[in-house]
Amino acid sequence: MKSKKPRLIVLKDPKLRKIRENLRTILMLAYNDESKRLSQLTFLYLEKNILTPSQEKRETQLIKMNNNLMTVYNNSIPQCRLGAACNSYREAVENGAIDPIERPVDLDMGWLPQYGSWYCKKDYENFKDSHFDADYISV
Repeated sequence: MKSKKPRLIVLKDPKLRKIRENLRTILMLAYNDESKRLSQLTFLYLEKNILTPSQEKRETQLIKMNNNLMTVYNNSIPQCRLGAACNSYREAVENGAIDPIERPVDLDMGWLPQYGSWYCKKDYENFKDSHFDADYISV
């Protein structure tokens, strides 16, 4: 998302919430299938002891493609950017609403441009007024 302002998307209509949940589930399944396919192809190269230069190049391409896919998915709207540290996720696991391996997909989400990611409503409220200092971040 290109917005420079924080945005919170809240759906109240149950039909729209169901559509959103189904679309997020489809995105999650597509991501899982493609990630699995790329990992299996990469594994074929890893099984070989000696690779030709073209095979090494292809292996590197597959690894980059999988990493890019993971980055894009993790920064997209189907799940909170905090992953296992997400407050909504931890609450759902504690209440037994979901399996610990799953992620809640029916969440209202907020965009925080200072982080370039989507967060669940609870985490959005916690982070929306915070600002990061580029000098503070060390890479």
